[in-house]
Amino acid sequence: MLVAQGDLGKALESFQASHAIFERLAGADGSNAGLRRDLSVSHNKIGDVLVAQGDLGKALESFQASHAIFERLAGADASNAGLQRDLSVSHERIGDVLVAQGDLGQALESFQASRAIRVRLAGADGSNAGLQRDLSVSHERIGDLHAARGEVAAAVASYEASHVIARSLADRFPDHPQFQSDLVITNRRLAELRGERE
Repeated sequence: MLVAQGDLGKALESFQASHAIFERLAGADGSNAGLRRDLSVSHNKIGDVLVAQGDLGKALESFQASHAIFERLAGADASNAGLQRDLSVSHERIGDVLVAQGDLGQALESFQASRAIRVRLAGADGSNAGLQRDLSVSHERIGDLHAARGEVAAAVASYEASHVIARSLADRFPDHPQFQSDLVITNRRLAELRGERE
């Protein structure tokens, strides 16, 4: 509620108070995966507020602390699709901050790591629209970075991969506004880049 009201300072204090509790709980029961995940989510909430405050350095530290926990959880349970997705989102959060800091090379590595996980998840469950969209978004983010670096051919290839999925989802769910919007955005980005190349 404090975030929604724009009171980021008090929101940060609340999340930090919650975080301290999760640290004690997780520290007292290090084998409890649920508590470890709660602690990781707590790091992310703090990181989100720090991003909103413009403190990218501390936000990155929070996201990296979260990421370290998700890496251990996902590594210990490779068959758990939820934890694998959490890890992919963690890579993406770190990549977003790196983009904001202007470190496009490291950001690209983070987005590629996220995409590699999503390729596996989407491949294992081809009927899951959410996982398919996650993969489409990964392709798109990588395309954005290639475009920002002036790598037009690589950007087009990434956007085309995203477009294949976006088109499939839009066709499967013609009344779904998000899927229809995704397709429009991908079409526009492809058209812009193909225009640059011609």
